[in-house]
Amino acid sequence: MSDTQPPEQYNVQAQNFQPPQAPKKTSGLGIASLVLGIIAIIGSWVPILNNVSFLLAIVGLVLGIVGIVSIRKGKAGGKGLTIAAIIINVVAIVIVICTQWVFGKALDEVSKDLDSGSTVVSTSEKADSGDSKKSEKNADNSKLAIGKAVTLDNGLQVSVDSKAEKTDQAGDKYLLVTVTYKNTGSEPVDYNEFEWKQTSDSGNMEDPEIPILDEEPLGDGTLKAGGTVTGIIPVKSDAASISYFGNILDKEALATWLLK
Repeated sequence: MSDTQPPEQYNVQAQNFQPPQAPKKTSGLGIASLVLGIIAIIGSWVPILNNVSFLLAIVGLVLGIVGIVSIRKGKAGGKGLTIAAIIINVVAIVIVICTQWVFGKALDEVSKDLDSGSTVVSTSEKADSGDSKKSEKNADNSKLAIGKAVTLDNGLQVSVDSKAEKTDQAGDKYLLVTVTYKNTGSEPVDYNEFEWKQTSDSGNMEDPEIPILDEEPLGDGTLKAGGTVTGIIPVKSDAASISYFGNILDKEALATWLLK
């Protein structure tokens, strides 16, 4: 009996034989999405630079979504890589949004601090006198008399109350200027003795003096709403005027009191 199979059996085996399929290539869109996502997430923490990261993450997210669609249609492989790329791009976008929010809030706080005393609204009588009489908004506050006060747009009243000559322990003469802060606003307000500068007859403007005295100078602190603080600002005995700046970084005085 012959071992030779009939031709019909060979034909059946040939029909059932399927050549092995070649593995699908990883989606190029998925790879591109992953690369953009990695770059975006690295730069997403850096303010200003993360604006570029945001755009890269958006492009990477779009490429990833298109890549997933292509993979589902069987045109390419790499589904896991593409899903990971999409997730990375989404995370980068979220980080950029959060970072921008925190950075923007910090800038707003700094701007409020710098601008808190930048505008003089009006001039009134001595801060603690309770006199509500005020002049127009654009009043000239460059030559105020001792006893006058200015009210800032944040509700802070600042006044120069009096002056007195004093000799310190080293024998040097100084002029002790008494100033008062009164917070009539609704928010806490910072104060600092270096918000004041003295000016000589020649126009030379300087920071307060540091004499050796028993009296403590104004110092610095924070006034709550409704709070009041009074302190001294030591200046040279021949100072012609003393000026108040809303912030130690400001270059323009908000008000100036004549000492002579």
